[in-house]
Amino acid sequence: MSLNVPCLDLVLYNGNEPRGFELGFDRLLPHRKYNLSTGDFITADKAGRATYKAKIDGRTQIILAPVV
Repeated sequence: MSLNVPCLDLVLYNGNEPRGFELGFDRLLPHRKYNLSTGDFITADKAGRATYKAKIDGRTQIILAPVV
């Protein structure tokens, strides 16, 4: 993933056990596609919101960047 564009860099930690968490994003550009460093992508809705279910197991870094 190229980091030559504005991006959001998250570092997340789970509790006692690895599990899935639903992450919510807002203030995105409506209908814009975003890459995640997990290899997945999300698309913002018309209000600029999107969600992503991430598996968190220990220190997990996720970078969100617009597709260019």
